[in-house]
Amino acid sequence: MNRRALAIAGGLLAAVVLVVAILWGSRRASDGLAGTSRPEMAANARDTGAASAAPASPSKRLQVEAAPATLETAEKTLQVTGTVEARLGQDVTPELGGRVTKVFVDEGDFVRKGATLVQLDDDIYRAQLRQAEGALKAAQAQLRQAQHGTTLTDDETQAKIAQARAQVDAAQSQLAKARTAALLQDETGESQIEQAQAGLEGAEAQLKEIKRGAREQELRRAEATVDQARAVVDKMEKGVEQRRRLVQAGAISLEEFITYLTEYRVRKSQYDSAKQALDLLEEGATAEQIAAAEAQVRAARELLKQAVSRRAQTDIRRREIEAAEAQVTQVKETLAIALANARQVQVREEDVEAAQGAVQQAQAQIDLIRLRIDKTAIRAPLTGVVSERNVEPGDLVGSTSMAALPGIGAASLARTPGASTRSGLIRIVDISSVDIQAKVSEKSISEVTLGQSANVRVDAIPGRTFTGRVSEVDVESLPGQRSFYVTVRVLNPASLLRPGMFARVSLILRRVQDAVMVPTDAIVRRDGRTVLYVVGADGAAHERAVQTGIEKGAKTQIVGDVRPGELVVVAGQDLLRDRVAVRVNRQ
Repeated sequence: MNRRALAIAGGLLAAVVLVVAILWGSRRASDGLAGTSRPEMAANARDTGAASAAPASPSKRLQVEAAPATLETAEKTLQVTGTVEARLGQDVTPELGGRVTKVFVDEGDFVRKGATLVQLDDDIYRAQLRQAEGALKAAQAQLRQAQHGTTLTDDETQAKIAQARAQVDAAQSQLAKARTAALLQDETGESQIEQAQAGLEGAEAQLKEIKRGAREQELRRAEATVDQARAVVDKMEKGVEQRRRLVQAGAISLEEFITYLTEYRVRKSQYDSAKQALDLLEEGATAEQIAAAEAQVRAARELLKQAVSRRAQTDIRRREIEAAEAQVTQVKETLAIALANARQVQVREEDVEAAQGAVQQAQAQIDLIRLRIDKTAIRAPLTGVVSERNVEPGDLVGSTSMAALPGIGAASLARTPGASTRSGLIRIVDISSVDIQAKVSEKSISEVTLGQSANVRVDAIPGRTFTGRVSEVDVESLPGQRSFYVTVRVLNPASLLRPGMFARVSLILRRVQDAVMVPTDAIVRRDGRTVLYVVGADGAAHERAVQTGIEKGAKTQIVGDVRPGELVVVAGQDLLRDRVAVRVNRQ
């Protein structure tokens, strides 16, 4: 121990002597410069620059240790602890009261939704079921007797009613057809007579005009019509050519051109008709035209004769309507008689309805008892793991919603020695995904956000790391504390994480890819700045100002003029200045 202490003291003394020598040398240099003229100072500066440019001898180099800067992924993490909790859990409670006969699960067992967990005694319910089934058979027998007394009468009555209604519908349909035919006959007959009379008058007038020939006034009027139509057609012909060019130039649409062309063709047809009429008036009627006009007169007289003869058929339609009305009256009377007979059967049908009600009531009682029997098998409400079991065979349990067994209600259970009053017989938790609730201080809570990744380790499973994400961040601090709850959700498909396990959570607050990392020991504070020393190719230590970022173990992220692979001084940098020659021992 004495030798080691002496060695340490000797080292400290040597360091102190070195520092004093450097300070004394700096002061002498300053005094010498103060008493030197400008030319001498310039000469000294040139000598000093030459000396610094020349490599120092190995004996004058300062010995340091250095390590390379590396390119890594930097993560800023926050270490917290918490307890594994099930995300979903439910207490299984009975809907009926009774005595437990079997328990099929134990704590730690995995169960699926719908699996039977506990079986209650169902002997009383099964006895009630047998009694209700006997009552149902008796009610069904009474129903069959009531139905036998009404089946024949009711069937016959209903058949007659259906037949009478069908006859009424058919008669009314026939009456409607007859009325419609008569109405059409009346309207069509009168209309045809009027049309035939008008056609005859027109044909006779046309024959008279043809035989008489055209008048001078009619010729002048026809010529004026032709001149007017020709002027319109000539104008529109120019318009057609003009619009055709506009369509080709894209000035108007094709639809506008087609509309104008159609109107032109109509005007052209009117012009042709007017010209033909003028030609006919100028030439006068020919023998063929007179013969054709006389033939039209004869045809019109024949049409008038046929129309007058069809008017006689109206009386026949009216007699058909009277017969159809009489048929409707007769079948309605038949229907009234059938309905009266049906009312006499209604009294006997009420007995059938009463018997049917008794059958339905007995069936409902059976369904209720079967439901209670089904409820004696207490099933899992969700898929998960049994975390608690608070029931044993032989225990009496109370109901939570439905009526308990007769004579063993909730009040009876309270007075029964050994009866279970716990609300949950079994608790099942879903641990396919679990939550870890941890406390985060107010200084760090602003850096925690939803969706951030987290690495989780539990002491119970050494060497295994689970991945989760922040699923919830409380907005209020804990009462009386300056911390907030943060929930991390972890997928747990293999069910390795169990509720109650102690968990160590590493929240990844920030991640930087390809960050330049250096040993933290390389960073020094110099004159209010953060600097480090990079060993250059010239064998000198170059001072570089940097900014620090994320700390990762014994390394720190650097933002500045430092490249991966460059050597940074990690030991001996406290005595360095910019461009001091060094001898490097690499770590």
